[in-house]
Amino acid sequence: MVRATKVDKKRLVETLTGNRSKHVEQYLEAFAGYKKELLVKLAALVARAETLEPSDIKAAGNYGYIEFHSVNLEVPQDHRLDYDRALNRMEWELGDEILVSENDFNCFVRDEWNWRDQFVGSHRRYTG
Repeated sequence: MVRATKVDKKRLVETLTGNRSKHVEQYLEAFAGYKKELLVKLAALVARAETLEPSDIKAAGNYGYIEFHSVNLEVPQDHRLDYDRALNRMEWELGDEILVSENDFNCFVRDEWNWRDQFVGSHRRYTG
């Protein structure tokens, strides 16, 4: 049995808009932290490249290689389109009340999206 809740359209739009604003703020904070960490890692790679010597080349069959580490950072994800799609849906709803499923209520009102844990982890990693 799918549960649904009838909600005030204006209140739902205000809540969803507030959640979207908070998401964008957190995303921008995480992205700034990501960019800072990326620049540190890239600077270390550039410093390593500047000190390379021919003796650093290792033999591998007919080829040579140099041991380098790649930059492997999780890029923060921007999910504002999820909020925009939901808000767009509200624009098309007729009347002052909207019937929302339990899942939609959890996303739109409680801000509990299926990507939330990953997003919070990424935000925490890059913002401390």
